[in-house]
Amino acid sequence: MSIVGLDLGTTACKAVAVNDDGEIISKSMLEYTPVKTQSGYIELNPESVWDSVKKVLTKISEDTHKKDPVEAISISAMGDTVSPFDGNTESTYNSILSFDTRSTVEADFLENLLGKEWIFKITGMPVHPSYSASKILWIKRNLPNVFKKTTKFLCYEDYIFTKLGLEKPAISYSCAGRTMLFDIQKKKWNEKILSACGISNNYLATPQPSGKKIGKINGDVAKEIGFPKNTTLVIGGHDQACGALGGGVIKEGSVLDATGTVECLVVVFDHALFDNNMLEADLCCYPHCYPGKYCSIGIVYTSGAAFRWFRDKFGFQDCLEADKTNKDVYDIITSKFSYEPTNILLIPHLSGSGTPSMNPKAKGSMFGITLSTDKYDIGKAILEGNTFELKLNIDIMESIGISINEIKCIGGGARSDFWLQLKADILGRKVIASEFVDAPAVGAAILAGYGIGIFSSLEEGIEATSTPNKIYTPNAKKGEVYKTKYEEYMKFRERISSLYQ
Repeated sequence: MSIVGLDLGTTACKAVAVNDDGEIISKSMLEYTPVKTQSGYIELNPESVWDSVKKVLTKISEDTHKKDPVEAISISAMGDTVSPFDGNTESTYNSILSFDTRSTVEADFLENLLGKEWIFKITGMPVHPSYSASKILWIKRNLPNVFKKTTKFLCYEDYIFTKLGLEKPAISYSCAGRTMLFDIQKKKWNEKILSACGISNNYLATPQPSGKKIGKINGDVAKEIGFPKNTTLVIGGHDQACGALGGGVIKEGSVLDATGTVECLVVVFDHALFDNNMLEADLCCYPHCYPGKYCSIGIVYTSGAAFRWFRDKFGFQDCLEADKTNKDVYDIITSKFSYEPTNILLIPHLSGSGTPSMNPKAKGSMFGITLSTDKYDIGKAILEGNTFELKLNIDIMESIGISINEIKCIGGGARSDFWLQLKADILGRKVIASEFVDAPAVGAAILAGYGIGIFSSLEEGIEATSTPNKIYTPNAKKGEVYKTKYEEYMKFRERISSLYQ
């Protein structure tokens, strides 16, 4: 028998199958491409995501059906993104992604109407256009014909569960906590915020605790993808929370650095925190997928996305080399980077800035290029800028009393020895990378196993699926150079911000 964790990201879906000994026996991944319709508008076609999901699950089935047939599946899903539907699964408009900035006016409206402090005390979310609430209000105001046809607004966890066969949409407390519509202490939708957005709770999925059994897969879907028709559906969680679970980050003070399209620094709390200093730093608080725990996230919005942008715009020859040699293109690119700090300051705000300023108007900026600058200097400067943003978040978290011990890295960025060592040098602390980096999918698999009783506790699931770690220690000499460069970066960051208006 096996259990499956499905991870739904902004640019790809991944799945892993884990047997009852905690061994990963199959994995599959397929990319999809967000649609950029105009400046600041970034969308996904939900049907294309569903098609990709079916393909990765079919691959899992092919690997497992004879010896280890699937018994349960759970979902790790991107947060904030919202999709309007006529019924549960017929799309009336594309999904609006988290780092889409079109709903800035609507976010300002909600802040002025309800107050940012009040919204934060209820939802744990600092007001921002990235969250689902402002996107729903944008659709109501700007696409009245779409809104009129829409009967459900779903996030990706609840959407894919309905496609798998769940009749009444269900969403984890963890994913609900990313919408800016959810009372994170009462564990229910807040009617006052819903009313301000022009909807009722009938438009939304039913919030449920992570690890709860919610139904069985639809027979026709099971036949199409090759899963047993009695496969159990188990509530999952937000991808960062599932990544923390899969990486064993469940205790207060433990930290996860998840580097995908967006880079998130996930910090765990034993109880909900509503500190005004957190609000001022745009730090959120929402439910972990571990019962009773909460998370906060520092965000670098276009970390992996910025490096992917570099690959797509400047890495044609590197991609050809990767095809010929069967090597990872990012390893090829970083092998051509200098190990010495660049002379460039690059602010990687390619789709607005994340914490602590959360400014959707922020733009990417570069200073210091000369006739001797080549594309690989720019590529490395992107990684330096992303890591400086990470350091800024860590410094602020520690300044307001949030304990940060060691940093555990997962995600695509955790595959890069070069980037991990750069993080250790700039952050001046030990960086730990798991041998298996797809922790959100593993976290979802742990929830699936816990839901059907394969694991008696989440701790047992973590222990069963744990993999060896690789440790990167800081180079003190380079750290001193980067300390000076970080100070220069912060001065440049402050001065350039006045041009974002």
